[in-house]
Amino acid sequence: MNEPADSTDILADFFRLSRQKNRFVLMLDYDGTLSPFTPDRDNAKPYPEIMNLVNDINKKENHRVVIISGRSISLLKKLIGSEYKLELWGSHGYERINRNGKSSIAEIDENSRKNLEEIKHLLENKEEFKGLTETKPVGVVLHWRGQGREIQKKIGTFIEKKIRKLTENTELLIHNIDNGIEIKHGRLNKGDAVKSIISEENVEDTSFVYLGDDLTDEDAFEAVNVVGLSVLVRNEFRPTIAQTWIKPPEELFHFLRKWSLQ
Repeated sequence: MNEPADSTDILADFFRLSRQKNRFVLMLDYDGTLSPFTPDRDNAKPYPEIMNLVNDINKKENHRVVIISGRSISLLKKLIGSEYKLELWGSHGYERINRNGKSSIAEIDENSRKNLEEIKHLLENKEEFKGLTETKPVGVVLHWRGQGREIQKKIGTFIEKKIRKLTENTELLIHNIDNGIEIKHGRLNKGDAVKSIISEENVEDTSFVYLGDDLTDEDAFEAVNVVGLSVLVRNEFRPTIAQTWIKPPEELFHFLRKWSLQ
């Protein structure tokens, strides 16, 4: 979708078709979708009351709610709140915890693991990047939201001079995210998480939807487009393969309330 589309007809058709199903799977990104962006990433709390609404949906018979995030599950749980027993996929799908608390993490190859630990060590000892580094089980992110162009240039230079060589001959990838750079193991992404979730359901009798905002959600959009609806959740439109676009928080709340009535 290269231009903003009127979501009214698209969503009306989607909900009309969804009412013919008996199972409903709601997949959600966290940052920028359930939570507004903030430079203080450790305090990126959800929109007021949205987790209560999500949790109410999760409790409904024949409904499944999954949050799929680039964050680690441990940090995601702190932000969401321990009182919500939700299915979570963290680190772009490498980590998973189900509603009953059973967790798992995908293994990575030894060469990538060793070099990733060295990359983390380099960044943790870089004083000017303190507070900008987010460490994950299978990756690390440097954030520059709210920091200005100078720190962005310094991060880019450091990546090229010190980090890129450590990703060579490994499965580690360097890629841009909204207001930052992420170095992560490249075998899995959010699209793989969506595909796994879909494979666990009766596709013919299930309505699927994925809501997300940034570039890492494009893989998830592509995966869900085969069987359901992809929704870009963002105040300002950007080119996307999502089928429609809504603005948070008002239009997001409206969508979730309508979803909860199925």
